[in-house]
Amino acid sequence: MAYLARTGRPAEAEATAERFGLIYSDIVSTEDTGATPAAGYSSLRTIFTRKFLLSTILFALANFCGLLLVYGLNTWLPQIMRQAGFNLGDSPTFLLVLNAGAILGSISASMIADRIGIKKVVTASFLLAFVAIRC
Repeated sequence: MAYLARTGRPAEAEATAERFGLIYSDIVSTEDTGATPAAGYSSLRTIFTRKFLLSTILFALANFCGLLLVYGLNTWLPQIMRQAGFNLGDSPTFLLVLNAGAILGSISASMIADRIGIKKVVTASFLLAFVAIRC
């Protein structure tokens, strides 16, 4: 909807919000209703301007760490579980459960975030992970 408002199609954005039962003013800010992006910058160039550079770098770093985590778990989980006393032949089951849990957890968390807000869900997820690791 913000994209539609930014590209000069506010009526279409409002219709989309109404169709999905969303509040238009909660999603589209006054900055989104401007006609065009700043001074001929493409959106890719905009994220590397001084205003967004730190956010861009931190976002890229967070994505890199997330991918490293997924790669590390999928690569090292069989060895970790073998050292914990499980048979190496059970490793495909561990990987299946890990990835199925990630899928179900992501879908569940996104549905809950739609209802109560993303900040609460992310905070609760990190607290739950902390407790799970410590126990």
